[in-house]
Amino acid sequence: MPLTGISNPEGVYQQYMEFGEKYGTACGARFLYYFRQKRDLSAVIRLLNDSPHFIGVKIGTGEEDVEPLVEGVGDSGIVMWGIGDRCTRPAELGTKGHTSGIAVAFARASDEINNAQRRGDSDTSARIEADIAPLEEIRFMNERVYNYSAVVEAMILSGFDDIAAGTGGPFNPRVPAEIQAQLRGITQDLKRYH
Repeated sequence: MPLTGISNPEGVYQQYMEFGEKYGTACGARFLYYFRQKRDLSAVIRLLNDSPHFIGVKIGTGEEDVEPLVEGVGDSGIVMWGIGDRCTRPAELGTKGHTSGIAVAFARASDEINNAQRRGDSDTSARIEADIAPLEEIRFMNERVYNYSAVVEAMILSGFDDIAAGTGGPFNPRVPAEIQAQLRGITQDLKRYH
Protein backbone atom coordinates (compact mmCIF):
# COMPACT_ATOMS: atom_id res chain seq x y z
CA MET A 1 0.00 0.00 0.00
CA PRO A 2 1.60 3.26 -1.04
CA LEU A 3 2.00 6.16 1.34
CA THR A 4 -0.27 8.84 -0.08
CA GLY A 5 0.45 12.54 -0.05
CA ILE A 6 4.22 12.28 0.27
CA SER A 7 5.27 11.09 -3.16
CA ASN A 8 5.15 11.92 -6.83
CA PRO A 9 4.67 9.54 -9.79
CA GLU A 10 8.37 9.39 -10.64
CA GLY A 11 9.17 8.52 -7.02
CA VAL A 12 6.44 5.87 -6.92
CA TYR A 13 7.90 4.18 -9.99
CA GLN A 14 11.53 4.41 -8.84
CA GLN A 15 11.01 3.39 -5.21
CA TYR A 16 8.66 0.49 -5.94
CA MET A 17 10.94 -0.80 -8.69
CA GLU A 18 13.77 -0.83 -6.15
CA PHE A 19 11.56 -2.33 -3.43
CA GLY A 20 10.31 -5.04 -5.77
CA GLU A 21 13.80 -5.90 -6.95
CA LYS A 22 15.18 -6.08 -3.42
CA TYR A 23 12.46 -8.24 -1.87
CA GLY A 24 11.46 -10.08 -5.01
CA THR A 25 15.02 -11.25 -5.52
CA ALA A 26 15.90 -11.89 -1.87
CA CYS A 27 12.62 -13.49 -0.80
CA GLY A 28 10.84 -14.51 -3.97
CA ALA A 29 8.07 -12.07 -3.03
CA ARG A 30 5.41 -10.92 -5.47
CA PHE A 31 3.41 -7.74 -4.97
CA LEU A 32 -0.01 -6.33 -5.70
CA TYR A 33 0.06 -2.53 -5.92
CA TYR A 34 -2.87 -0.74 -4.25
CA PHE A 35 -3.79 2.09 -6.65
CA ARG A 36 -5.23 5.00 -4.63
CA GLN A 37 -4.00 8.15 -6.41
CA LYS A 38 -5.15 8.84 -9.96
CA ARG A 39 -2.10 10.95 -10.71
CA ASP A 40 0.05 7.81 -10.45
CA LEU A 41 -1.76 5.94 -13.25
CA SER A 42 1.10 6.05 -15.78
CA ALA A 43 3.71 5.21 -13.14
CA VAL A 44 1.72 2.20 -11.95
CA ILE A 45 1.25 0.93 -15.50
CA ARG A 46 5.01 1.27 -16.08
CA LEU A 47 5.72 -0.50 -12.80
CA LEU A 48 3.53 -3.48 -13.73
CA ASN A 49 5.04 -3.66 -17.20
CA ASP A 50 8.67 -3.31 -16.06
CA SER A 51 8.85 -5.25 -12.79
CA PRO A 52 8.54 -9.03 -12.69
CA HIS A 53 7.85 -8.72 -8.96
CA PHE A 54 4.69 -6.59 -9.23
CA ILE A 55 2.10 -8.98 -10.60
CA GLY A 56 -1.07 -6.95 -10.25
CA VAL A 57 -2.86 -3.81 -9.25
CA LYS A 58 -5.82 -3.38 -6.91
CA ILE A 59 -7.99 -0.43 -7.95
CA GLY A 60 -9.03 1.76 -5.04
CA THR A 61 -10.04 4.87 -6.97
CA GLY A 62 -13.04 4.47 -9.29
CA GLU A 63 -14.58 2.65 -12.24
CA GLU A 64 -13.19 5.20 -14.69
CA ASP A 65 -9.70 3.83 -14.01
CA VAL A 66 -10.52 0.22 -14.92
CA GLU A 67 -10.20 0.47 -18.69
CA PRO A 68 -6.93 2.49 -18.73
CA LEU A 69 -5.35 0.05 -16.28
CA VAL A 70 -6.62 -3.06 -18.08
CA GLU A 71 -5.33 -1.70 -21.41
CA GLY A 72 -2.05 -0.39 -19.97
CA VAL A 73 -1.18 -3.46 -17.93
CA GLY A 74 -2.24 -5.95 -20.60
CA ASP A 75 -0.73 -9.37 -19.94
CA SER A 76 1.84 -8.00 -17.48
CA GLY A 77 -0.41 -8.57 -14.47
CA ILE A 78 -3.91 -8.74 -13.13
CA VAL A 79 -6.18 -5.78 -12.55
CA MET A 80 -8.37 -6.39 -9.51
CA TRP A 81 -11.24 -4.34 -8.10
CA GLY A 82 -10.51 -3.10 -4.60
CA ILE A 83 -13.59 -1.18 -3.54
CA GLY A 84 -15.58 -3.92 -1.91
CA ASP A 85 -18.21 -6.20 -3.30
CA ARG A 86 -19.72 -3.46 -5.47
CA CYS A 87 -17.86 -4.91 -8.40
CA THR A 88 -20.20 -6.07 -11.19
CA ARG A 89 -19.55 -3.12 -13.49
CA PRO A 90 -15.77 -3.20 -12.96
CA ALA A 91 -15.82 -6.92 -13.84
CA GLU A 92 -17.72 -6.10 -17.02
CA LEU A 93 -14.96 -3.58 -17.81
CA GLY A 94 -12.20 -6.16 -17.38
CA THR A 95 -11.17 -6.55 -13.74
CA LYS A 96 -10.43 -10.06 -12.52
CA GLY A 97 -11.58 -10.68 -8.98
CA HIS A 98 -12.26 -8.29 -6.17
CA THR A 99 -11.35 -7.72 -2.55
CA SER A 100 -14.07 -8.13 0.02
CA GLY A 101 -14.31 -6.52 3.41
CA ILE A 102 -17.48 -8.42 4.26
CA ALA A 103 -16.30 -11.97 3.50
CA VAL A 104 -15.42 -12.67 7.13
CA ALA A 105 -19.13 -12.39 8.01
CA PHE A 106 -20.90 -12.97 4.69
CA ALA A 107 -18.55 -15.18 2.68
CA ARG A 108 -21.31 -16.69 0.57
CA ALA A 109 -22.13 -13.26 -0.92
CA SER A 110 -18.53 -12.64 -1.98
CA ASP A 111 -18.09 -16.18 -3.28
CA GLU A 112 -21.33 -16.13 -5.25
CA ILE A 113 -20.47 -12.74 -6.78
CA ASN A 114 -17.04 -14.01 -7.79
CA ASN A 115 -18.41 -17.26 -9.18
CA ALA A 116 -21.08 -15.43 -11.18
CA GLN A 117 -18.50 -13.07 -12.65
CA ARG A 118 -16.20 -15.94 -13.57
CA ARG A 119 -19.02 -17.55 -15.56
CA GLY A 120 -19.91 -14.21 -17.17
CA ASP A 121 -23.25 -13.94 -15.33
CA SER A 122 -23.51 -10.23 -14.62
CA ASP A 123 -27.21 -10.50 -13.76
CA THR A 124 -26.61 -12.81 -10.80
CA SER A 125 -23.61 -10.78 -9.69
CA ALA A 126 -25.67 -7.57 -9.79
CA ARG A 127 -28.58 -9.20 -7.90
CA ILE A 128 -26.32 -10.28 -5.03
CA GLU A 129 -24.58 -6.91 -5.12
CA ALA A 130 -27.98 -5.26 -4.68
CA ASP A 131 -28.67 -7.48 -1.66
CA ILE A 132 -25.48 -6.38 0.09
CA ALA A 133 -25.70 -2.73 -1.05
CA PRO A 134 -27.08 -1.42 2.28
CA LEU A 135 -24.04 -2.75 4.14
CA GLU A 136 -21.66 -1.48 1.47
CA GLU A 137 -23.28 1.97 1.61
CA ILE A 138 -22.57 2.20 5.31
CA ARG A 139 -19.01 0.93 4.89
CA PHE A 140 -18.19 3.47 2.21
CA MET A 141 -20.10 6.51 3.45
CA ASN A 142 -18.17 9.68 4.27
CA GLU A 143 -14.90 8.55 2.67
CA ARG A 144 -15.05 4.99 4.09
CA VAL A 145 -15.45 6.09 7.68
CA TYR A 146 -17.07 2.77 8.73
CA ASN A 147 -15.31 0.46 6.27
CA TYR A 148 -13.91 -1.70 9.05
CA SER A 149 -16.09 -0.94 12.06
CA ALA A 150 -19.38 -1.62 10.25
CA VAL A 151 -18.27 -5.17 9.48
CA VAL A 152 -17.11 -5.71 13.06
CA GLU A 153 -20.47 -4.41 14.27
CA ALA A 154 -22.34 -6.71 11.87
CA MET A 155 -20.32 -9.62 13.23
CA ILE A 156 -21.24 -8.68 16.80
CA LEU A 157 -24.93 -8.28 15.91
CA SER A 158 -25.10 -11.46 13.83
CA GLY A 159 -25.09 -13.94 16.66
CA PHE A 160 -22.96 -16.30 14.57
CA ASP A 161 -20.96 -18.61 16.81
CA ASP A 162 -18.38 -19.53 14.20
CA ILE A 163 -16.79 -16.09 13.91
CA ALA A 164 -15.31 -13.75 16.51
CA ALA A 165 -15.46 -10.00 16.02
CA GLY A 166 -12.57 -9.33 18.37
CA THR A 167 -12.21 -5.97 20.03
CA GLY A 168 -11.77 -3.76 16.98
CA GLY A 169 -8.66 -2.11 15.72
CA PRO A 170 -6.79 1.14 16.17
CA PHE A 171 -8.84 4.20 15.27
CA ASN A 172 -11.99 2.08 14.81
CA PRO A 173 -14.33 2.32 17.80
CA ARG A 174 -17.79 0.77 17.74
CA VAL A 175 -20.20 2.55 15.39
CA PRO A 176 -22.64 5.20 16.68
CA ALA A 177 -26.08 4.08 17.89
CA GLU A 178 -27.89 5.21 14.72
CA ILE A 179 -25.51 3.22 12.52
CA GLN A 180 -25.82 0.24 14.85
CA ALA A 181 -29.61 0.36 14.49
CA GLN A 182 -29.29 0.30 10.69
CA LEU A 183 -26.80 -2.56 10.84
CA ARG A 184 -29.09 -4.62 13.08
CA GLY A 185 -31.69 -4.88 10.30
CA ILE A 186 -29.13 -5.25 7.53
CA THR A 187 -27.37 -8.08 9.37
CA GLN A 188 -30.62 -10.00 9.71
CA ASP A 189 -31.32 -9.57 5.98
CA LEU A 190 -27.88 -10.89 5.07
CA LYS A 191 -27.74 -13.97 7.31
CA ARG A 192 -28.42 -16.21 4.31
CA TYR A 193 -25.03 -15.14 2.95
CA HIS A 194 -23.01 -16.29 5.97
